[in-house]
Amino acid sequence: MAAINAKESGPVVGVFVGVPLLICLIVHLLRGATCKCWIQTGINKERLVMFRRVREAQKFWKKLEPELVNVQGPFSLEEMEREGTFVEKEINPDPPPVPERMKSELI
Repeated sequence: MAAINAKESGPVVGVFVGVPLLICLIVHLLRGATCKCWIQTGINKERLVMFRRVREAQKFWKKLEPELVNVQGPFSLEEMEREGTFVEKEINPDPPPVPERMKSELI
């Protein structure tokens, strides 16, 4: 029985593993950015699992927004804040500070 030479089989195994992974990565990049979408009503908040790509969600929103405005009327940011819907105007890149009682547990 012939012994398998690691020097000869290494590149072959690398090609058989690497090429499919590379193809998957290229397909993923070509399909566009991923996202998670929710719709919030006055009662609850539901995840829309049908949207996994930003392009799909934006296409849906462009169709849905005029219908919502027709039924509910236009809403300004001030009205949304007054109604209790909080709109994040600016995202803080810094994490919140660690409470003092937690610092002793981290050490």
